[in-house]
Amino acid sequence: MIKDWLTALRKVWLSPRQSKTLYSQFGEDAVLLHLVGGRKAPQGFYVDVGCHHPRKGSNTYLLYKMGWRGILIDLERPKILACRLLRPGDTCVLAAVSDVEEEVRVFAPEAFSVLATIDPSAAGKGREVGRIQTRTLTHILDDSTYRGRPIDVLNVDVEGVDLQVLRSLDFARYQPKWIVVESWESDLARILEGDIHRFLSGQGYAVAAWVGLSLIYRAPAASSLVNG
Repeated sequence: MIKDWLTALRKVWLSPRQSKTLYSQFGEDAVLLHLVGGRKAPQGFYVDVGCHHPRKGSNTYLLYKMGWRGILIDLERPKILACRLLRPGDTCVLAAVSDVEEEVRVFAPEAFSVLATIDPSAAGKGREVGRIQTRTLTHILDDSTYRGRPIDVLNVDVEGVDLQVLRSLDFARYQPKWIVVESWESDLARILEGDIHRFLSGQGYAVAAWVGLSLIYRAPAASSLVNG
């Protein structure tokens, strides 16, 4: 009896604690961390399009804390300034990303909103708050110190233009191992019939996880990185 109590006490008080510090809205970063190989995985390179906040709700901040580095992109200057303050190791880019480079209107219901968008059909009650020049993701990468480096994790959350962001990337040169993309669909059949899934499956990607409002896709060669 005493031995059982001692065993129980050791397990409660002396066992190593598993960190529960997560930053994503629905725990996407925990799933993503497992997929890329866990905390012992080599430090990688991410690109976060529509990063919004450097920490709150971020799918890449946990990776940043582990030593990963990359590019954060958003279309509102205050968000980019916040990222430069909290994540000085990252390259922070003020831009709207699309497959066509042109001047567009920016819509948002309020300052620092997660709903800021360049898609009028997704603007809802948002009002026009400015204009910005769009750039392709390939051009942003080519203009960075990461030119030509394959992407380990691509996160896309841009309120209505996620497909255009994906189309703007040269997959032959920058093929991401893992892609996290926002989806508001609540039905798997509709997801599999959607334009984003058709585009990514056409590039050889497969769904690895569905977490909250995020779909996580893996490139064909990325499956070997998953912890058993």
